[in-house]
Amino acid sequence: MLRTSDEALGEQNVGQIVFKKGDELKTRVLGKRGLEVSAMGLGCMRMSFGDAPIGSKEEMVQFVHQAVERGVTFFDTAEVYGPFTNEELLGEALEPYKNRVIIATKFGFQLKQDGSPGWTGLDSSPKRIKQVAEESLKRLRVDAIDLFYQHRPDSRRQSEAFWPVGIDS
Repeated sequence: MLRTSDEALGEQNVGQIVFKKGDELKTRVLGKRGLEVSAMGLGCMRMSFGDAPIGSKEEMVQFVHQAVERGVTFFDTAEVYGPFTNEELLGEALEPYKNRVIIATKFGFQLKQDGSPGWTGLDSSPKRIKQVAEESLKRLRVDAIDLFYQHRPDSRRQSEAFWPVGIDS
């Protein structure tokens, strides 16, 4: 089991990642293509987005490094978190571990024009999906996105209609 040291003491605070004695981080296979990830993943939204981000950028980079060193290989983010700052944080933090980790990110929102947090609606059009993918690649500092999926269903589109958008699968 993965938890922060302060959580182990019953407090909610960011601390070092520790394992209970005897715990071992197992892996799981996602989908039909054999994407192997740690059974314990790390959702990263609150690292730089939300009501109250849980630490400074430097603390979060160090936290991500500790997670990788302890066996976490699956990290989840989205362009809407920030917007953009969460993908940038993960791109920086995971750059030294590119060949050891799996990064998932999401599409599906029409972000505010002024770049402020939040969104104005949903957009899973092929054009928007391709735009998000190209921009996410740069922020995440990777050549390919390991897992790219829809954040919220877009009732204006059937899911089968937005997959063939010219992005390598």
